[in-house]
Order: sequence, then structure tokens, then C-alpha cells
Amino acid sequence: MALPHSVLLIHNYYQRPGGEDEVFHSESSLLREKGHGVQLFTRHNNSVATIGLGGTARSMLWNSKVYREVQETVRRSRTEIGHCHNIFPLISPSVYYALDSSRVPIVQTLHNYRLRCPGATFLRNGAPCEKCAKLRFAWPSVVYGCYRESRVASLAVATMSTLHRAFRTWDSMVDVYTVANGFMRAKFVDLGLPQDRVIEKPNFIRIDPGVGDGASSVFLFVGRWNFEKGISTLLDAWRHVGGRARLIIAGDGPMRDCVVHRASLLPNVEVLGWQSHEDILSLMKRSSALIVPSLWYEGSPLVIIEAYATSLPVIASDVGSLSGLIRDFETGLHFQPGDSLDLASKIDWFLSQGPRVLAMRREARAEYEAKYNAEANYVRLIKIYERARCRK
Repeated sequence: MALPHSVLLIHNYYQRPGGEDEVFHSESSLLREKGHGVQLFTRHNNSVATIGLGGTARSMLWNSKVYREVQETVRRSRTEIGHCHNIFPLISPSVYYALDSSRVPIVQTLHNYRLRCPGATFLRNGAPCEKCAKLRFAWPSVVYGCYRESRVASLAVATMSTLHRAFRTWDSMVDVYTVANGFMRAKFVDLGLPQDRVIEKPNFIRIDPGVGDGASSVFLFVGRWNFEKGISTLLDAWRHVGGRARLIIAGDGPMRDCVVHRASLLPNVEVLGWQSHEDILSLMKRSSALIVPSLWYEGSPLVIIEAYATSLPVIASDVGSLSGLIRDFETGLHFQPGDSLDLASKIDWFLSQGPRVLAMRREARAEYEAKYNAEANYVRLIKIYERARCRK
């Protein structure tokens, strides 16, 4: 089958930079490097403040303007594949109908759990929550205000999901769904997506950063400082670790004041705040291990793939996709999510196991080379496009 000459990549940016944005840009750059014509159709959540909650809710259900503009883009660029990433809240499922009206095969990458959870994370009050997952209407999310901490906004997401489930949009419009790991695939199939159309395709990093040596003997956290990322668990663990190990915290987020204050009371904890991508990679190369203490199921965090590429082992919560992304005692270690004492014990084990840690560094790099490099990802992506075209 001939490779697609024209691919339309579709994405709704968040107000803050997210991993979905990085995957979107990496994929578009990779396709261009391989000689494909790439058109971008994007929206940005900065517009939410302008159109208001009512306008956002209407856009979420059906965006007529997007429908017309996508039809025109398809006609003008002779699109052969429509590849959607995030489409909420401003693009909406209308994009599927616009592509289908021109018989364009549709691929949808699922970065989170929005199709079955209005909050997108299957997390509430610090623990996994799937109350809405199999309901016709996600009324618990409205009660708890799971989307943007707003009952009204949550009602809009729940209504959108229910209506498009009734219209069979998710079943009939999308030719192939891609997910980043086996956990996500099993979860979505269990929740009703067609098994033969949910394909695992790992995230990747386009440019190999090269390996590090862990010379600085520090532990590293990189990510958004919010509750679901487990930053409180990390800081609690360092109360037990004390002066035995050094921790560097890089990132930013809504818990900034709390993180800075609590870190100031702990020995050997340095808060760097936001860092450039180049500086993050440099930190990874010098560190002993990356710590990922997330409480929610996660998708496939790019920070883990970057760690593996730099030969950095990962100490992560044994929850959701993280359970499969890290091979215990091979590419890193698992600890019980939310359990700061268990995390501290894994730090102590790590500090005492020099030869084992060196073996982990080699295994981490091998994991990147086998699964997460750009060339392997491109081959898999083209096979997915071929599968979508065959189905259409």
C-alpha cells in the first residue's frame, strides 16, 4: 500500500504545555522528516476565556465552525489520513464527521481517559475512581465537579460523552485508536471500545539525547507540582530519607508555595522550578534515578522515556500504566502509590546496591533502544495508518 502523502494532524492545546503537545509536535516533525505532507489543524484553550463557559460547552458538543473548516482543509490539501490527538473542548467530535464526509480514514490517539471519565484521570480524592466509567451518564462527575472543579463544566463533558455514545460516534467514526501502553488498551477495551481498533503505540522522543553516567548521585523529580503527580508523597518520603540522599525537584504547578515551603524544612532537597528541556536532560544524565510518585493511572509520561534514553533508572508508583512501563529491579523499582515509607525504603535499597544500579542503567537504555526510538515509532505509525485506510 502506498504511503500517505498528506496527513492532517489535529490537536487542541492546553493552557499549559503538556505531554500531549510534545507528542503531537514530535509526530508532525517525524512525518515531515520522512517526506510526508503534513497539515496542522489546532485550537488553543486560551480561547476559553474569550468565549466563556457557555460557548465552550457548545463547542464541546459540536463545533460547526470546525466542521466546515476541516472539510475545507481536507478539500484543499487532499488529506489522506486524519490523525486526531486532543479534541476537547474546542474541536469536538464534529471533526470526525467532517473527515468521514470525505471518506478520510480517522486515527485517534488517546492521551488520557476523557472518553469514560470527565476528569480524564480516573482519580478523585487521591485514589483511583472509576464510578463513571460504565455509566450511561456520568452523574457522579457532576456531583463532584470533576472537570475544572466545576459542576456546570462537568455536566457539559458528561452530556457530550453520553450523546456521542448514543450516536455511536466512538464506535463507528474512528477507524483506529492508538494508546501508549498495554494498560490503557486493556482499560479502554474493557470499557467498550472495539478490541480490534485499539492499537498500542508507545510514545517516543525524536532526538536521542545520549547516555549519562549518574555522576552527581542525586535523585530527581521532574513534573507538574499537583496532587495527582504525588509530590506530597515524595516530600513525605524525604522526611524519612533525611540526609542520606539528595533530591532535586524540577517543574512548576499549583502546589508551588507548598512545595517550596516544605522543601525548605528538609535536608538535601533543592527546588529548581521550571527548567529548559536541555537542562532537564542534563540533570537526568547526572542523576542516580528519576522518581515518579504519581497517584493516577498516567498515560505514558515522556519523562520516563527520556530517563531511559539517558540510561536513568526510574523509581515509580506501582499503579496503572507505570506498573508496566517500569520493570521491577530491571529498569527501576516500584513502590506502593501514596506510601512514603515504602518509597523511602526503595531509596535506601538503591543507595546500597552499586553493581545492581549499574545493571539497571544498562537495562534502561536498552528499553529505550528497543521501544521508544523514532525509527521504531515511525514504522508502527505507518502500519496504523495502513490499517485505518484498509478499514475505511
